[in-house]
Amino acid sequence: MSTFKNQISISRWHTGSRIAGCLVALLGLTVLFGWAFNIHVLKSVLPYFITMKTNTALLFLFSGLALLLQPASVSGRNGGMLVCALFVFIVSTLTFIE
Repeated sequence: MSTFKNQISISRWHTGSRIAGCLVALLGLTVLFGWAFNIHVLKSVLPYFITMKTNTALLFLFSGLALLLQPASVSGRNGGMLVCALFVFIVSTLTFIE
């Protein structure tokens, strides 16, 4: 019985991370769309906030994709997820060093 409860718990966390990944990727994509077509309302999360920078929006997109591409099982590996996560790590590290 304990194994069944663990499977349900893992499934819920997996579903939650996929929903979060969709929302984060959509936010990044929306801001990139705002920058591409010079729509000021789409460049920030809320109208009275400062605009989100392009590299931040790109990292939001790739972070969301990494969450979406995660494997269903703990032992599974996904190259796309690792590439997205590595890209986020490298760009954020270079931005921090700058």
